[in-house]
Amino acid sequence: MTGLRQTFRSLLSAPAFTAIVIVTLAIAIGANSAIFSVLNGVVLKPLPYDAPDQLIMVWEANPAQSLPQEPTSAATFVDWREQATSFQEMAAFRYRGFTLTLDGGVPQRIASAEVTPSLFRVLRTEPALGRTFTADEEAPGNERLVILSDGAWRTRLGADADIIGRTIPLDGVAHEVVGVMPPGFTFPIGDTEVEAWSPLTLSLDNLASRPHRGLSTIGRLGDASTLEGARSEMSLIAGQIAEDYPDSNQGWTVTLVSAEEQLVGDTTSTIWILFGAVTLVLLIGCVNVANLLLVRSGDRNREMAVHAAFGARATDLVKRAMSEGLVLGVFGGLAGLVVAWLLVSVLRSVLPVGFPRLEDVRLDPIVLGFTAIVSLVAAVLFSLAPALRSVRPDISSILQGSARG
Repeated sequence: MTGLRQTFRSLLSAPAFTAIVIVTLAIAIGANSAIFSVLNGVVLKPLPYDAPDQLIMVWEANPAQSLPQEPTSAATFVDWREQATSFQEMAAFRYRGFTLTLDGGVPQRIASAEVTPSLFRVLRTEPALGRTFTADEEAPGNERLVILSDGAWRTRLGADADIIGRTIPLDGVAHEVVGVMPPGFTFPIGDTEVEAWSPLTLSLDNLASRPHRGLSTIGRLGDASTLEGARSEMSLIAGQIAEDYPDSNQGWTVTLVSAEEQLVGDTTSTIWILFGAVTLVLLIGCVNVANLLLVRSGDRNREMAVHAAFGARATDLVKRAMSEGLVLGVFGGLAGLVVAWLLVSVLRSVLPVGFPRLEDVRLDPIVLGFTAIVSLVAAVLFSLAPALRSVRPDISSILQGSARG
């Protein structure tokens, strides 16, 4: 405790030096923490589903027409689902919207999606209330069922505990609420706007129209399957479909993309480049602070020499030199958190609409832990040179020079 008090007194005796160091560290550490919050939320954090690495988006593609990722038809989706052995399960979906009007109130527009009942098995997600759709509800006649998001249930329906089995008016038609999903559940992946899901029913008319491509497809790989193996199998299936139905499928093949890659896309490389840039800024900041500490240690050489002359051990001198850097690192890290919080707020407001997983960019416990580690590592880095310099002070020359002065 005595050494810590001495360190605080020493820093308070040089307020300009202390302020410059803390501001320098705050900017460098804050920038690192802010960009790491983007890296963590967008790239490093796994998708909020069980075994997300097994989730694959499946698209039709037509290289001759420069169409790399296109929706598919209901008939082709059914062929994929029935013939592909690399997937445990496949599901199709498409966007739609409802207008909710409660008790003659103001109509509210609700973003929704039509999904095949298999979707919730693909995602391995259970509802918080009620149930999901059953397999037989893929048949026509089940369109007036709906599953609500937790947000829609709470904000639009007052968190009615007896909502299951009741009907709500959507587009002026009564729809039975069969389930409420848990908080945080989103689908399509990363789309926080969708508040309801209804059954995607496949009629004979749907299955007879292969040129009508309007369904997106997601599947879960089997435990023993690989993405490359699934690509090979799906290419064979697509080739057979093109051969069987040349009028609608000639020239069409298939593209498989992991759900994470589909969501993040080219953003990953940009974020890593930004993180590398702010890491370089942190290293430059550490070098600058180390230089300031070296200059300051030069002014304190006589003090260290006196301690060494009276028998202070090298470890004691190192601790004394390191303690100042560690205290500066702690306060620089705390100030850096304030800077990071401000930068994250700015980033969330200026990043473009549709930026993937923007809601996950925040100062969560992982980012706070990262900030603590960065502050400690930075403190060690910029304290190392002054500490090594204090190990073997030239006692004789320092004291003689001081006497001459």
